[in-house]
Amino acid sequence: MPEEKDQDNLLRSATAWQWRRKDRTSPLSKCLDGYMRTRQRALEKNSVVVDVWQQILPEEINRHCRLAEISKGVLRVEVDPGPYMHEMRLLSGELVDLLNRSCPRAGIKKISLFARKADSNNRSDLTE
Repeated sequence: MPEEKDQDNLLRSATAWQWRRKDRTSPLSKCLDGYMRTRQRALEKNSVVVDVWQQILPEEINRHCRLAEISKGVLRVEVDPGPYMHEMRLLSGELVDLLNRSCPRAGIKKISLFARKADSNNRSDLTE
């Protein structure tokens, strides 16, 4: 029996030098809460832009546009090609000014227009 104790002690002392990782995990709920808080701010900021967009853009043009994203101060808008694209180009400077007055937190500096694909008849608004 004493030999077994000696062997256990010897084994422990032989592996004692090994570095043991500290547990750096955090509960999923804590990570999820932080993520949701950052996404909520972006959602609130962008939802104001969507609301203002609905109010300032004429309904006829609004039916042919889709807000796609806001990134680094650029509002990306997909527009049906042709006269609607032309009209949006003419309005874009004024729309930026109106958006900045109505929702300055969004920090819209520019509107970038892209032709909407013919197969994307589904209209959905910016939610992020």
